[in-house]
Amino acid sequence: MQVNESGIPIFTKLIKYEDFENKVSAYIIMLMTIFFGVPGNCAIIYILMRIKKNCFSHSMIRCLQLLAFFDLMAATGIAFKYLVQFIPGLIWFQLHVGNWCHFRYAFTDTAYTGSGWCLVWVACERLVAVYLPLLYKSITNKRTTDKVFLIVCVLAATTGSLHISCRPDPVETKLYMHEGKVVEFIVCLKIYTNSICHAIDKRIRPFVYGFIPPVVIMIINCFIIGRLLLRKKSGTKKVDSTQVMLMLTPIVYAVLYFPKSYLVVTGHKEMTWVRLLSYSNHCINIFLYIFTCQPIRKQCLEMLHFK
Repeated sequence: MQVNESGIPIFTKLIKYEDFENKVSAYIIMLMTIFFGVPGNCAIIYILMRIKKNCFSHSMIRCLQLLAFFDLMAATGIAFKYLVQFIPGLIWFQLHVGNWCHFRYAFTDTAYTGSGWCLVWVACERLVAVYLPLLYKSITNKRTTDKVFLIVCVLAATTGSLHISCRPDPVETKLYMHEGKVVEFIVCLKIYTNSICHAIDKRIRPFVYGFIPPVVIMIINCFIIGRLLLRKKSGTKKVDSTQVMLMLTPIVYAVLYFPKSYLVVTGHKEMTWVRLLSYSNHCINIFLYIFTCQPIRKQCLEMLHFK
């Protein structure tokens, strides 16, 4: 690679800047993650630390805190991914920090996997609570919760670590012409060490973090909604705001993430609006919680001194 007198790489291959749709989506995603994703998930963790213990089970508080942590990781990774297109200093950072691509893919895939399987945890716990309420009380103890917590973390970390073992970390710097100026952009090339790694990354990994969780969540919630409708007809028990939140959050995740999962698994090119939907998953939970759950809404108002 040629360099000038200052040691700055000289690139001769110029590539046309991204089209208007991709550029607008990049701005939207960046602003959404910076202003809603990162502070919103930090707020969720803080609220759940202060909320009254009788509002949620110990298991559900741990699960929602872990979900917020993984969503915080995802929002941070996504924001940084798009910030590099607008802040020149971050371009230098990526070029000079070793194994940048390994870290970026491992970090975000760990977050995506953990987020999806936390919501599977929420859906499964609600299924047991609706169909087997007596068993629910016995399985939501600290010991069982710690085991499930550990399983989700190990699964997420394993999915993310595939990038470290399967990729030699190639980085390519592309140049774009934009308004008469040359804009650098870092691209992590998906080159694999062998065919097994390629199969794992292209087929197995998308199923683990992108396809299985939304499908499982939708199936489970069909059973939950069916049972709740029967209860409503018989007039035996009303659904409170906490139950609505715990049922709605996994459903919203499944609806927003499934289009991307389908395109990735089937090998189709990911469209801009699909990417926008999937990334929004990690930024909107604070709004779902506030609008649907009265205890969280009350705690949020107290935190803001609106008692």
